[in-house]
Order: sequence, then structure tokens, then C-alpha cells
Amino acid sequence: MILLWPGRLEEAVTALETAFRFDPNLRSDYVFAYGLALYSLGRHEDAITILERGAARHRAYVFIPAVLVAAYGQIGRVEEAQRNARIVKNLLPIFDAQTFGQHFQNREHYDYLAEGLKKGGGI
Repeated sequence: MILLWPGRLEEAVTALETAFRFDPNLRSDYVFAYGLALYSLGRHEDAITILERGAARHRAYVFIPAVLVAAYGQIGRVEEAQRNARIVKNLLPIFDAQTFGQHFQNREHYDYLAEGLKKGGGI
């Protein structure tokens, strides 16, 4: 998170790749950060791979399927995006797409996440 939110995305990916090599069963927040960093770099398929694997292990962590909505939305897989949007709403009915990603210091990263959520059909 220390590298993700200030926008040091490549460094965040490198650090998280290393962490996952040592421990492929890291906590849900690491999966979220890794997937979001990949997504923010436009590496949607890579993000989906990491996030789907993480979603299977961490079913109650709402932010993983939220990023999946955006990643699927960006590549036009709206059905999968909407399936994940339903998961988000079931886990956290008060989920607010407007505040999701607000910790990004670079407005472009926040806007790109919001764009993906919108393309995914919204949450």
C-alpha cells in the first residue's frame, strides 16, 4: 500500500511479485493491492488472474471483487463484471464506488478505476 497509493505502481508490482513468490498465500489486502496495481498499469488480464485466485481464497474481502468489476469492465466482459458487482453488493450493501480508490494520490489512477467500474456496469 505504501507504494500503491502514491502511484509507484511498477515498484508496487515488483514488491508484491517478490512477496508472492515467497508466500503464495498472502493476506487478502496484499492480493487486493497486487491486483489493483496491475489493473492501474493496464495489465487487466494479469490483474484478473491474481484477483480471481484471491477471490476464491478470500470470499469475504469485498475489495477484490470490486477491482474485478473494473478489470472486466475495461476489457468488455460485462457479464463477469456484473457478477462481481453483485458479490460486492451482497458483501457490502453500502459500497460507494465514488469513494473507492480515493487514497490514490494521482487523480488519473482514481479516474481510471472509476472508469472501469462504470464500464463494468457500476456497483
